[in-house]
Amino acid sequence: PHVEGWLMTASDTSVAPPGSTTRILVVDDEDVIRTLTRRILEDHGYHVLTSRDGPAALDVARLAMMLPASTVHLVLTDIDMPGMNGYALGRLLALTWPDLPIVYMSGTTVGLAGQESLGGAEHFIAKPFSEGELLTTLRGALRVAAPTCDSSRRGMAGDAGTLGYETIAVAREVRAAVANLD
Repeated sequence: PHVEGWLMTASDTSVAPPGSTTRILVVDDEDVIRTLTRRILEDHGYHVLTSRDGPAALDVARLAMMLPASTVHLVLTDIDMPGMNGYALGRLLALTWPDLPIVYMSGTTVGLAGQESLGGAEHFIAKPFSEGELLTTLRGALRVAAPTCDSSRRGMAGDAGTLGYETIAVAREVRAAVANLD
């Protein structure tokens, strides 16, 4: 893949995260893109989780959302990935966390015009992008999502300490998977 110029320096690199606990899940099948994106975001104060594909990203999101202190605030996902593409990942995430902002990224815009919108929580950035473009896009997506309540992003109702049925079911699946590893 062509990544030359991918990490261009922007004049507006002072874009700060909305909070020191903002957590972003970066999903891309290309190691170099994940690594560079993670480095940029961490350099600007974001907490970053990464995944190389859609199914693993769903697992990461479910695990992270189980605890209020590790809530995922935004997902940045590549569109073109083997197996589950970014749009399928976005649809599945939206089923549980409809207000979770998703920023799609792609090195090609071929076929994007025909894609059905998933709702107001989606955004797009073309690769290659500059550091400033990335930060500005993510900041805008987070700003749009800010009025929504955290409980809807966690897939739970009520108090952050209340465990919903889905959270308990996921916790059981995780425990069973870990038990099978031993």
